Amino acid sequence: MVDWDRIYRLLDDITPLAVDCGRLCGSACCSEWEQGAGIYLLPGEESMFSGFD
Repeated sequence: MVDWDRIYRLLDDITPLAVDCGRLCGSACCSEWEQGAGIYLLPGEESMFSGFD
């Protein structure tokens, strides 16, 4: 089983940007761009989120 919390903690401060990238693009990549489709998740990553059918 993948420990997503640990992975997110390890990567939390690693970014080439000094700001939230969603502020720069208006959250373009993490918005629903088609009914039921938004940002792609890694296999198994959906377990981190609730509300999935």
